[in-house]
Amino acid sequence: MNRYVPLTGIDLFPASLLIDIQAPLDVLHAMADYRIRTVTQVLENIAFRAEIGCDTVVNESRHQQHSYKHKSFRQ
Repeated sequence: MNRYVPLTGIDLFPASLLIDIQAPLDVLHAMADYRIRTVTQVLENIAFRAEIGCDTVVNESRHQQHSYKHKSFRQ
């Protein structure tokens, strides 16, 4: 029997997510929790950027860079 089993429910070949059937349940749970939190953060970031608009992000970034340059010269 193969130690690594592909995640079912997605018909992709080759499988991109394999489950180690010999791993302890707490390790599997911790990895699942980590992946879910990571994806949640990415989706929240995308939603936040869509909400404020790309131009706002660029303009704020430029403003912060400009302010930083002036502060560093004053010191």
